[in-house]
Amino acid sequence: MRSRSVSLALVVGMILGGGTLVNAQQVPVKVVALTTPVRRGAVATLSIRTSPGALCTPVLEVRPGSTTGLGKKTADAKGGVQWSWRVRTDAAPGSRPLSITCTLKDKVSIAQLSLVVR
Repeated sequence: MRSRSVSLALVVGMILGGGTLVNAQQVPVKVVALTTPVRRGAVATLSIRTSPGALCTPVLEVRPGSTTGLGKKTADAKGGVQWSWRVRTDAAPGSRPLSITCTLKDKVSIAQLSLVVR
């Protein structure tokens, strides 16, 4: 298993590179690290940087039509948030969609990326 940096953000249906959202009305979301590829049953880690105090929730599609939330977390004073979870053994192999929604007051951003499951 290896980690690689991924920085993608989705705003109003547009994918932007660089990890920082350009619209000041949005919450910045930068994916710092994601364990990918990962084997079914192994532990994966996702680390992001956003605005301090932002509430973030990642959701992983484990197989077509079936998603699992990884739990809401609040960004620390430096904007860091990290999740670790065991990939379900029934997760479909291949590229699985992973979305992260971060909110702060009335601002919302969604980052879209993929987790490769083997």
